[in-house]
Amino acid sequence: MEQRSDADCELIVSIKAKGNRYLIQLDNGKQLKYHKEVVIGSEIKKGTFLTDSLLKKITAKEQEIEAHESAIRLLSFRARSVKELTERLQKKGLSIEIIDKEIDRLHDVGLLNDLEFAKLWVADRGNGRAPRSRQLLKLELRQHGIKDSILEEILDEIDDNENALQLARKKARSLTKLEKNVFQKKIYTSLKRKGFDYETIRRSVTTVWKEMN
Repeated sequence: MEQRSDADCELIVSIKAKGNRYLIQLDNGKQLKYHKEVVIGSEIKKGTFLTDSLLKKITAKEQEIEAHESAIRLLSFRARSVKELTERLQKKGLSIEIIDKEIDRLHDVGLLNDLEFAKLWVADRGNGRAPRSRQLLKLELRQHGIKDSILEEILDEIDDNENALQLARKKARSLTKLEKNVFQKKIYTSLKRKGFDYETIRRSVTTVWKEMN
């Protein structure tokens, strides 16, 4: 058994498996819980002392595992941008060094990519079920940390006139038998919320009104 060389070191008196983690009991009554990957193959053994250097090492490893598991869990629900995923991991109290390491790891294996995230975002919202203006898409993607160079590439093919008309037609189906001014006001309000400018909205409203009458 090791001899205690540092008054701050605590003796490990037992190590017990609990799910996918190990419960480490110290001689001062404290209990520490670490992922099995942290403990297996490490210097952590019953009858040894938990030194400061060993504690820092296993804590860093624990954070790496937590960062990876949290990131994979978040990405399993939907795609994320680098900025969004970074912010979510920061809320868990993980160090920026650990987070950056995990971001690089995910990027290297193709699970995190701002260009692909932007493509999916535009495919769903640019020409999808709820189309919106190029300007609103740009604002949303910038809030997710997407760079202008990517925005220019992704938004180049967005047709505001076509998207506004598509949205106006969809809205008009629920506005039958309304007077012209009421019909136009409701369509205008709906398209304005999606970021379309006045002229684009005006053309769409005029076209849809003629189609329905």
